[in-house]
Amino acid sequence: MCIVVCLLILASVSAVGGAAGAAGTTPVAQSVVPTDSGSDSVGLLQTGRQINNSTVQHRNPDTVDESGNLTGTQSWLGDQLTQRLEGSSVQLSQGQYEQADGLVGEEFQSLVGQYVDVAGETDEQPDEQSAETVRETADTQRDFVNETRRFDRLYRDYTQARERGNEQRARRIARDLGRIERNISTTAQNLTRNYGRVGGTTDTNFSRANRSVARVVTNVTIRQQEVRNASFLATQLRVQATSPQFSFADPIRPRGRLVTDNGSAVANRSITLTVGTRRVQVETTRNGSFTVTYQPVLFPTSRDSLVVEYRPRTTAPYLGSRTTLAAAVTATTPNVTVDVDRDRLRYRDQFTVRGRVTAANTSVSRLPIAVQLGPSRVGVVRTGPDGQFSLTGTLPATVPPGPHPVTASVAVEGRAIGSASATDRVSIDELPTELTLATSRDDIISATGILTTTTGTPIPDQVIGLYVDGQRVETVRTDANGRYAASVDSADSTGEDGPLVARLDTDGTNLAPANATAQLPPATASGGSSDPLIALTVAGLAGSLVAIGGGLWLRRRDSTDQASATATSSDETAGDQQPTDTRATELLTQAQSHLDAGDVRPAIELAYAAVRAEFDAHGTAATHWEFYSAFEADLSDGDRDHLRDLTQWYEATVYADTTDKQGSERAIQAAKALLD
Repeated sequence: MCIVVCLLILASVSAVGGAAGAAGTTPVAQSVVPTDSGSDSVGLLQTGRQINNSTVQHRNPDTVDESGNLTGTQSWLGDQLTQRLEGSSVQLSQGQYEQADGLVGEEFQSLVGQYVDVAGETDEQPDEQSAETVRETADTQRDFVNETRRFDRLYRDYTQARERGNEQRARRIARDLGRIERNISTTAQNLTRNYGRVGGTTDTNFSRANRSVARVVTNVTIRQQEVRNASFLATQLRVQATSPQFSFADPIRPRGRLVTDNGSAVANRSITLTVGTRRVQVETTRNGSFTVTYQPVLFPTSRDSLVVEYRPRTTAPYLGSRTTLAAAVTATTPNVTVDVDRDRLRYRDQFTVRGRVTAANTSVSRLPIAVQLGPSRVGVVRTGPDGQFSLTGTLPATVPPGPHPVTASVAVEGRAIGSASATDRVSIDELPTELTLATSRDDIISATGILTTTTGTPIPDQVIGLYVDGQRVETVRTDANGRYAASVDSADSTGEDGPLVARLDTDGTNLAPANATAQLPPATASGGSSDPLIALTVAGLAGSLVAIGGGLWLRRRDSTDQASATATSSDETAGDQQPTDTRATELLTQAQSHLDAGDVRPAIELAYAAVRAEFDAHGTAATHWEFYSAFEADLSDGDRDHLRDLTQWYEATVYADTTDKQGSERAIQAAKALLD
């Protein structure tokens, strides 16, 4: 088997080499570096020299004998990889960008995969680190090829701009060439370092590749130097200050002069200086002199020097320059004010925090301010030109009820503007919540539900505990739509008739408690699945049927009986239950709100819950179709059709996961008709 693996790999590699060899030779259109003959010519040279573009054929894996020497195969594949890396560098040094890129392209990656596979077949551990080093080197090689190709293209654009007399365009390109040249130098350093790592793991000498890389870098550096000398004048920045000590309250005012290397003034120009952490515009005089005022805000107090740098425009005929002043900053304590636009807040309420920062009777701009409400961080905002700040937040659930401070403080330390803070206060109120629960039973008990505000807004990321006979059997979190789902092992039920209770954990939150209760559906005698129990119990309503003397007790809207509820809402007590007809109306309103928001499933669930709340007063384990069957005889033909449609859409949505907005609209209309 090993012999077959080796031969297949070798056959594929040989095919790659043969395909490359069949390419023949390609004339070199342009050369960008001196040749190996020692010529010191530099630039884009026309040449008729022919370059053999085929992959160099390497030694056959003689170490692979009839027993299948996988170690020898791995060594041979390693040679293939390293020779491609070296070949890519040589092709690049000869200006053959496509060939240089192709040698480390898809076929190279295929060889790396084969190298890893063979290493895994040996007695040793797979040489993943070695393969990753080869991959990284190939990536760096491609970057090197692409940066060099980009430099050549821009260099041609630069030459054309100079020939056409477009000096401003030529200077813009010249600055781009300078940035690319620095990138090429950095990439070359990384590449030669990677060559050394690959050579150490494959016992390969990369001297030729290193020389090729060095020739490319030398060529690029020489041409960039020529571009720089032809396009720009070097400058010198001479700056001095009367005192090294400064602060926000006592700004530093350096005086300086900008001249070229030959001493000529950069006169009567608007120039950009970077002083410390701030960029400023100044005007030079006829002898190149200027004065700048620097009022520090974020300058570190730990520094003992101040850097001043001239940053020319891209079209300016000058190079940048910089100098350093001895300087030490002293922190100035600011004055911070803060005000919250609301005195009382509840979950998801929006609020705005405003304030201002001044120091030495002057507005402090661009200073980061952190805003905190109780234990919750609202965010960070920067002061404007007038020192003012404004930040709008939404109250999360994690701020408990009661009075809390709203603090605005300087978000950094050790800077020219020192630490300071200000505090306002706001009261957090508890928000009533509503919880639904639906259960079904097979080998396990499945529980699903939704947590919302009383207006139907879903509440995400909250903990729901599930209890059977007072014992906690499962804990879940609501998702982004306020929904939760859990599976409870039937063995966790310690009582045959004990209800399942869902309870919102409100510790550390501003959400009021909410419970939902549902009778556990009975297991079928055969052990198979039973029909799901619909027990949508929402904050003070009971949603199931009660068997009385073999029949079903039903509550109609015209009944004067007010049945006790099996679950309490966040704002109810045991002695103050909300009438079910009112709850039915609220549930239907919530259903419509969800439908308007495009949230189909909870819309249908809540619409069905509204009907059950209206006509149902006690709790048993009747399914949705048991409910329909028991009730249809008491309904008019029209109401019977409405209930059947609602039940069908409920079943399709909850159990077949069918979400259809048109169907949900019909379901809500059916529920409204039943409640009228």
